Amino acid sequence: MQPPALLCALCCGWLAAAARAGYSEDRCSWKGSGLTQEPGSVGQLALACTEGGIEWLYPAGALRLTLGGPDSDARPRIACLRPARPFAGAQVFAEREGGSLELLLAEGPGTAGGRCVPWGPREGRALFLQATPHRDISRRVASFRFELREDGHPELPPQAHGLGTDGACRPCSDAEFLLASCTSDFDMEQDDPDEALTELRERRLGALELLQVAAGSGLAAYAVWALLLQPGFRRVPLRLQVPYVGASVRQVEHVLSLLKGRSGKLVDLGSGDGRIVLAAHKCGLRPAVGYELNPWLVGLARLHAWRAGCAGSVSYHREDLWKVSLRDCHNVSVFLAPSVLPLLESKLQVELPEGARVVSGRFPLPTWQPVAVVGEGLDRVWAYDIYNGGPAGQAAPAPSSTSVPRAPDPQAG
Repeated sequence: MQPPALLCALCCGWLAAAARAGYSEDRCSWKGSGLTQEPGSVGQLALACTEGGIEWLYPAGALRLTLGGPDSDARPRIACLRPARPFAGAQVFAEREGGSLELLLAEGPGTAGGRCVPWGPREGRALFLQATPHRDISRRVASFRFELREDGHPELPPQAHGLGTDGACRPCSDAEFLLASCTSDFDMEQDDPDEALTELRERRLGALELLQVAAGSGLAAYAVWALLLQPGFRRVPLRLQVPYVGASVRQVEHVLSLLKGRSGKLVDLGSGDGRIVLAAHKCGLRPAVGYELNPWLVGLARLHAWRAGCAGSVSYHREDLWKVSLRDCHNVSVFLAPSVLPLLESKLQVELPEGARVVSGRFPLPTWQPVAVVGEGLDRVWAYDIYNGGPAGQAAPAPSSTSVPRAPDPQAG
């Protein structure tokens, strides 16, 4: 059995290595967290590859990173760094001969071209990462990719990386950035989707961003109103306007069950996307006509009829239902709001011929006595017959909705 002192030393060494490595470390890349590092400490890292990456979450203290490994040759090299966006929580310096530091990457959004720095033969090719103090505990990540290139690389001269003729750093021109992008094989890793989603969720929107979101939502709502609803409402008094709500499959089945065995012209007042007209035509009610004031819904109804192969057999008209003559209609379907039904009763009573049937969905006619009722809740449909110039008949037992034949699908060809 090993002595307790030796076990303790092994445990301490393992913990120290885990604290320094953070999450993961290999010979090319390192990913770690400053949460396990003392604020004033300096961690030592060495990566032997000429390409790799660093990702330092919640930076604390400092890190000294040696690139290229101890077995690398002594020829001068150029180190190119490209930060991820946003680069936050730390600054990156190049360690020069004599111990001086040269700033390469500062905290901020970063630049697309990154920074490059040359090292002389006697310089150690080391980077110094210094955490910047923050009072808040928001998520910060100092992440960048690096690549080591030999001095005098035939494809990428130092000027293409922002280096002057004397080796001093300077801002790149547009032509130099273009040259670097077209000739370099220095490829950036894609952002981790999970980390990007987490960062987006944790981000707090400012007042300007909230205002932009609100303005965008309002614009989208107005576009829906202006394109789909307003064209049909602008010519109708407010008290006669009826919003569009498409009939369900069960409602269409109930309408057809109450019109089963009848013949003659069918008119759907406020036909919407035309599904009732199309289903009635397929069940033998001809001609089948729909009246709708919204031009977008009229176009949609005609499209459905064309897809079903009935474009020449059914018709849809953009017309105000209050101006439509019903004197030759023997079957009328209405799915309208309760506020307009009292006025509709007067129009139907005056214009419909003897023996006509009116089928009302969702809401009953307020003063007429139905001759049949089918369905429950919002799927309920009422039937009314016209005799002697007005509605007549007593409520009759409704046919069972389970025995109603299924209505043809208006989308089917």
